[in-house]
Amino acid sequence: DGASVGAADGAALGAAVVGDALGDALGDALGDALGAAVGGAVGSVVAGSCRQLQALSLASIEEVSDASVEALAAGCVELRALCLNGCERITDQALRALARGCANLRALHRFGCSRIGADGGRAIAEGCQQLASLDLTCSNAATDASLYALAEACGSTLRGLGAGGGKVSDAAVAALAG
Repeated sequence: DGASVGAADGAALGAAVVGDALGDALGDALGDALGAAVGGAVGSVVAGSCRQLQALSLASIEEVSDASVEALAAGCVELRALCLNGCERITDQALRALARGCANLRALHRFGCSRIGADGGRAIAEGCQQLASLDLTCSNAATDASLYALAEACGSTLRGLGAGGGKVSDAAVAALAG
């Protein structure tokens, strides 16, 4: 079922999102360590046993909540890539926690997270200034304010951005171009 996070998910995330940046860090250990971690406690389980974790996909796990992401942010400070696509319960609170706890985050994908707004987008831009890849598609975080904050804080590192389905002006896109 969609509740398991396996090595294939981690490898796909590493290859598709951050490529060579994570190198061999994902390996088989990701799947072995995470096993069948599910439910609202997923963040605590992962953070408690995988403190050196660098990449994680929790895509479409319905039980992932703000509390899950807060536990990840507090316990997995080495996190470089996180996929939260389809995690519909998370809000700006989760993004603020990531911004505080995961300053080295380079890839964040949260396609379809409609409860995340511009405040979460700004928090990530300000707290995770090494972002190279960010997907805001089909979320309420794809706004001019978020794009301006990204341009200011992450303009030199940002290489990929998804903002489809958002309310973004030509001027905000031009700000990203420098």
